[in-house]
Amino acid sequence: FGFNYFFADTPALDDIYIMTIAASMRYHKHFNNNISLFLGTGPELFLIEDADPKFGFLGEMGLDFKLNRLITLERGARYHGILDIDFQCMTADLCVLFRF
Repeated sequence: FGFNYFFADTPALDDIYIMTIAASMRYHKHFNNNISLFLGTGPELFLIEDADPKFGFLGEMGLDFKLNRLITLERGARYHGILDIDFQCMTADLCVLFRF
């Protein structure tokens, strides 16, 4: 799940938000027990403010830092694209993953 808020370049345009729901398949390359590189891709559903839902895709890469057996810190970048309109963006994030 994701939430992105885009500020308009000019006062004549409104700011817009986009929520995303994605399913990503990842490949992990482990460097040791605590650090791994990941590459992923998958489909994505875009829920755009005041618009119909749109389908697209994402590509992602980043690093996972395993803090202990339950908690991982993730630093990644994701490329998002919507299929039927000219829209692409890249996001960077820092996540905390909890495993059960």
